[in-house]
Amino acid sequence: MYAQSQPSNSVSSQQDIVWRGLVFQFISFHAPATVNGDLRDTLGDLVQGFFNTSQDTTMQNLVVALDQRYNLTGLVDASLLATVRNNVANQANAMLQQQLPLSRPPQPAQPAAPSYSFSIPPTMPPMPPQSSLPPPPPMPPPQPPMFPTPQPALRRCFPPNLNCHVAIKWRQQDWAYVCDLCGHTHPDRGDFNRHMKIGAQRVGFKIVSADPENDRHWYAVDGAGNQYMGDIVPRTRNKEKGGKRVQVPHPPPCGPRIVEFERPRRRQARIAAKAAKERAAKLREQDKEKDGGDQEGEER
Repeated sequence: MYAQSQPSNSVSSQQDIVWRGLVFQFISFHAPATVNGDLRDTLGDLVQGFFNTSQDTTMQNLVVALDQRYNLTGLVDASLLATVRNNVANQANAMLQQQLPLSRPPQPAQPAAPSYSFSIPPTMPPMPPQSSLPPPPPMPPPQPPMFPTPQPALRRCFPPNLNCHVAIKWRQQDWAYVCDLCGHTHPDRGDFNRHMKIGAQRVGFKIVSADPENDRHWYAVDGAGNQYMGDIVPRTRNKEKGGKRVQVPHPPPCGPRIVEFERPRRRQARIAAKAAKERAAKLREQDKEKDGGDQEGEER
C-alpha cells in the first residue's frame, strides 16, 4: 500500500533533518532503563514523525536503531515495523554483496574439440587479458517501500464533564504548576506555557482548566488536540531570600532542551552588553579628554 501523495524533495529533506535531530536528541538524553510510561508515550509520538519524512533507507535505519534500543513493539503498526526491519536487513545484505571482492570473471566459451586429430594444431584466437574484461554491473539497491501516513491517535486524559475554567489569574502567585515530564514548578502561567512549549516540545500548549480550590490538577491541550494533565501545588516562598523566587535549574528532559534553545539569545545578550560597556567606557574617556582640554584653555 503506497501513500497517495508525497511531499516535495525539499520539504522531505527538511523534515528528514528535523526528525533525525529529534531521534539523536532522544537517544542522547534517555537511556533504555530510564524510559518510563510518559517517556514511552513521547517515544511513540517521535516514531510517528517517521511518516512525515521521505522514508528513505536512512530514515528507516533510524527507526530500526530506535527499535533495537527501546523496542518499538506496540508504538507502531506491527506489519509496518516488520517491513522496515526486513527492508533494512535486505539493504545491508545487498551492500555486503557489492563490497565482496569480484571473483574471477568467466572465461569465454571454448569451442568443442573435433573428434579427429590434426597433424598441425589449429590456431586458436588469443584470450583477452583479464584486466580488459569489464566487471559485472553492480546490482541496483532495492527501493524502500513507501508507507501510507497514518493518523496518530490523539492523547486523551481529561475526566468526563471537565469544567474548562482557569481560576488562577495570570499574575496570581499562590499556586504553582508542576511539569508532568520533569517535575519543575512555575507559579506564573506564562512561564509554564513557555516551559511546556520548549522543554516538553508541545507546540501550541495551552492551559484550559485550572481550579485548585476544587481540583489540584491542571488540564491543557496542544495545537494537535492532544490532552495533558499535571499537578497544581501551593507555592512556597524562600524566606532566606526575602520571599523572592530562587532560580532552580530545570531537570531533564526539559532542562537541556530549554538551555539549548536559549543559548543563542544569551550569547547575543552578552555580546550586546559587552558592546554597550565598551561604548560607555569610550564616552567617559572622551569626556575626560574634553575636560582636560578645557582646563588647559582656562590656564592660558
